[in-house]
Formats: sequence, C-alpha cells, structure tokens
Amino acid sequence: MKQVIRPRGMSPDGAATYAGVCRDTIYGWMKVGRLRYRKMGRRTIILSEDVDEVLESLPVGEVS
Repeated sequence: MKQVIRPRGMSPDGAATYAGVCRDTIYGWMKVGRLRYRKMGRRTIILSEDVDEVLESLPVGEVS
C-alpha cells in the first residue's frame, strides 16, 4: 500500500489543488483574513492545517 504524504506548507496554487478550489478562491480567503498565510521573502506559504481549518468551517449542506 502506497503512503500519501501531505505537504505541511504549500504555495497558493498548491493550496488550491489541495482544497479542490480555484486559486482565486484561495486569494479571496487570504484577502478577507479567512485563510492564514506566512511570508518568507516574496514567497507565500500556506500550511495544510490552515486550509483544513477553513474547509471544516464551511457550512454543511442539507438535503431537503
């Protein structure tokens, strides 16, 4: 069985792929303060835990 390695830090593009959303959504969440990120020089780093936290905070859909 192959083990999946989850990256700890990733770029905004990587975070979009990880979350299954478009990069504009990631940048929108960053802009309004919903998604935490770090800066290292010019590089933007987003932790997988922060992406998970945003995804878990989204409302749960209900079937009517």
